[in-house]
Amino acid sequence: MLQLINNTLLFAFPNVHPDCKVGVEFIRTFRIPDDGKTYPLPPNCGRFPLKLVDEYQGRVHPDWVKRGGIFLPMYQAEALWINFKPHRVTRRRAEYPFALKISAGKRSAVTGKKWAAVLKEGDYVIVPSQPWLDGFVVSEGKIKQFIAAPLGSGVTVEGQLTGEEKFGGIQIEVFPMKYEEFDKRFPKIKERKGILRSRSRSLGEDDGFVATMDCAIPASADDGAQTMDWMGAEQETQTKGGLICNCAIPERAAGPAAAGGVIKPCGISKGMGMAAGGSMRQEVYDDKFGFDVWDREAAPASERRVFVHLANSQLWRAITDESPPSTPVTAEQAQRYGYPWFDFYNDDYDVSLIGASKKMKKVKSMGELKPEMLPENQSVKVPKCKVVKVNPGQVRNGSW
Repeated sequence: MLQLINNTLLFAFPNVHPDCKVGVEFIRTFRIPDDGKTYPLPPNCGRFPLKLVDEYQGRVHPDWVKRGGIFLPMYQAEALWINFKPHRVTRRRAEYPFALKISAGKRSAVTGKKWAAVLKEGDYVIVPSQPWLDGFVVSEGKIKQFIAAPLGSGVTVEGQLTGEEKFGGIQIEVFPMKYEEFDKRFPKIKERKGILRSRSRSLGEDDGFVATMDCAIPASADDGAQTMDWMGAEQETQTKGGLICNCAIPERAAGPAAAGGVIKPCGISKGMGMAAGGSMRQEVYDDKFGFDVWDREAAPASERRVFVHLANSQLWRAITDESPPSTPVTAEQAQRYGYPWFDFYNDDYDVSLIGASKKMKKVKSMGELKPEMLPENQSVKVPKCKVVKVNPGQVRNGSW
């Protein structure tokens, strides 16, 4: 089951285990300088607002309706990172593990390989070992930041790897650990007498997600948008109570997005894609459990994957009649205002790092390809005293 709850995607596999679920969030942050230097992790500046495609069928491009899923607003050259929130299992002292495929323009952010309808070894990240992913893996311990770019501009990673910019967006597919493997590796612990109180809540509850700062500063300038396509899916599901439909769908009546009873189609744009930005220190961990532990039959494809469409600010307004979030701060502004940087460390010595594939080593950043598309790209100096070390389970927040 796949739901959208409080701007968080919730993947749940109740047929595997009641606590077999993981949340995925898309986090606003500032774009690090694309200057050849390698920077620490930028802060959490709040979640992107997410919308169901099925609620705006009369206003979006037909390909969006075909692929289903969700969409979010981004300015050209704006950055994001993807946050993973695995559910802690009762009486196990462990979060339920998952293998997640992360792609942009149907090209893996880990290996650059073409999207496949199956799970392939070495082409996914492991949650909870991997708390977040900020970009494309370009070498061991280093990524290039996810930043939005108009399709047709020639700078997306999809375009560099395929020679065309056809799909755009972000694609995510989730595979849980087989229950027998989970039960063996994380046995139940004895219940303690009395009542254990916690300040946290389970995924899926309306108020169970951490609210974080909005470090945006009002600015101006809308960006341009261009073009996207997705594989059709095998089976149709219904959009009820926040359930997400991820499949090819026949013609339908228009959704609620209408003014005065008249639908205003704005499907001339298919959205945006993901380009590579500046270099960042980030370890992406290899699979310490082994490929065979992942349950590839836990749910139909339409319930374990999602297509995330990217709308620029003008398209977001046209589709939703809502203003997008204010433009994000620049790295220079964030430095001036004292926003922290982060350095993640993992105490699990049983993990190894994923290195870059031959494909990803060739990927160039937007600044290398078209520096004119990167306004306010000044270098910044990051003092060591401004870098906060975070470990697994620690919330990555900015200044309040």
